[in-house]
Amino acid sequence: MAEVAGVAHQVSSNVQYPQMRAEVVHALAALSDTEYQNQVWGHVQNSGAYDDFSAAVHTLYDDDLHLPNAENSIGFVLVSGIEVDRLKLLDRYLGPIIDQLKDSPDSAYLAHPNWPQVVGAAQLALSAMILNN
Repeated sequence: MAEVAGVAHQVSSNVQYPQMRAEVVHALAALSDTEYQNQVWGHVQNSGAYDDFSAAVHTLYDDDLHLPNAENSIGFVLVSGIEVDRLKLLDRYLGPIIDQLKDSPDSAYLAHPNWPQVVGAAQLALSAMILNN
């Protein structure tokens, strides 16, 4: 079981790298939860843990999925085309914001007028991944 944003779920064993899949799920959970973003991103927690926007971006774009080419991850990290479609939707909203704001603080991303679309797209991608587990 993996714990992501307060919700426990099984990590799919239908992929070659289930731990990487769990990291993607965690990143999507963070991107889909504005309360989490406001409470956790950029703050050191009592446990000493630290999370921020860049951690989610690195997971989705650099480490695991290499967005925007998510289809290359089917069988490795992703299970189905619906996951790819929903991640591409997320990239459609998130990519331009990253290009615009670059190394701005997390608060600038959260205040961006298109941030609600990012959150909504992340929720859709997260639900697809959880349903495929």
